[in-house]
Amino acid sequence: MGFNRGNEIFDPVAYRLIEADLDPAITYEIARTLIDALLDADWDTADESVDEFLEFEPIVAAFRECGIVRTCADVGKVQDVSCWCELEADHTIPHSDLNGHQW
Repeated sequence: MGFNRGNEIFDPVAYRLIEADLDPAITYEIARTLIDALLDADWDTADESVDEFLEFEPIVAAFRECGIVRTCADVGKVQDVSCWCELEADHTIPHSDLNGHQW
């Protein structure tokens, strides 16, 4: 069973980092360290937190480094199969899902 309360830990810390107006590199390192620790505890709602901080690049970069991105979620059909794009939002290459389908 996953750890679904990680947002209650991460989000307040991330807001404080933003309020502190630290050097972006420091914000990134602190956020990445916390994200790593929460993911190690099986944090399964990290995608909800990344959506909360999309305007703060050091935090988005920390999530990206840990494999958590806001996905495109475009829906396409490949050989009559519905597919959802799993690439990061705003990508510039063709849509692609986890099964290798592209459209």
